Amino acid sequence: MNAAGSEMTERPPDAQAPGPAPNSRHALPVALGVLVAGTLLAHVWSLGDGLALDDHWHFHSFQRAGWSLGDLLDATTIDTRELVSLWWQEQPVRFVYARPVAVALLKGIYQFTGGSTFVAHAVSLLLHLAAALLVFWLARALIRSTGWGLVAGLAFALYPHAVYAVSWLAAQNIILQTVLMLAALALYVRASGLVLAVSPWDGPDRLQTEQVPAMRWGLLAVVIILWVAALFSRENAIMLPGVIVAFDLAY
Repeated sequence: MNAAGSEMTERPPDAQAPGPAPNSRHALPVALGVLVAGTLLAHVWSLGDGLALDDHWHFHSFQRAGWSLGDLLDATTIDTRELVSLWWQEQPVRFVYARPVAVALLKGIYQFTGGSTFVAHAVSLLLHLAAALLVFWLARALIRSTGWGLVAGLAFALYPHAVYAVSWLAAQNIILQTVLMLAALALYVRASGLVLAVSPWDGPDRLQTEQVPAMRWGLLAVVIILWVAALFSRENAIMLPGVIVAFDLAY
């Protein structure tokens, strides 16, 4: 009985090197191809969507605003004193958003392409694809499965609400913020040396037997830069430090 019990609790050799366990030599390139094709096929129609709703206001602002920080901050400000005859408010309302990084990207596209909505939509589509690939990478590292990583990436890419985010230029800030946050999280994993692997052999004893890797401060500085850029693309990025803390506590 003691011998059997010893066998049951012995740590298997393959648990020493956690990481994505490839199902076959071609699993990764096939999964990436499926994810890229699925994302493009689902959202390629957005390239011809043109302008909608407050897209018109943003493009109108780009025509008269410069590149100063004040101009970038004001480009997304909607002041209904100019629209009150068309809206339902009886009193003027002012909507103010601090999103200079996202505005700079969209304004740059506007300036360098002569206001091409096709290029602006193409950038949104490519950003969404980048986010789906980052979700795939994180899920694959967490689950140690290329197949389930593909499921996670496709679920993100094909999520019905993503149709609005990809096709609506005013929502490009959401996609940009998501890409920057996911990139910052993935880079933090590298900077901190976290091992993202779910294993029944990972327990409290692991902290006593494995040395905690040293933080790579150069990479951490890039993580902070990406987070600040995400924060000034859309304010939802304020949640990233909480996600990082959760990863640290879990792994």
